[in-house]
Amino acid sequence: MTAQSLQYLQENNLIEYKQLAAMRTNVELKTATVDYAKTRTVFEGYKSAKYSRNYYSEHKADIELHRAARAAESCFN
Repeated sequence: MTAQSLQYLQENNLIEYKQLAAMRTNVELKTATVDYAKTRTVFEGYKSAKYSRNYYSEHKADIELHRAARAAESCFN
């Protein structure tokens, strides 16, 4: 841990592990929410294409990211 990191944590009263864990959870949830929003239109297209293998192969990365984001969000609910 750098001196700047330690100073930031001390100034913001983030010394306890529970507080740091909560901060990390918030970051993970925000990341999942952003990923979900970014890939939603692609996934909607995939559903509209009736889960076409061709559509999936063209958009595999976005579809998998969408599924992972949806799974991550469900863990927080």
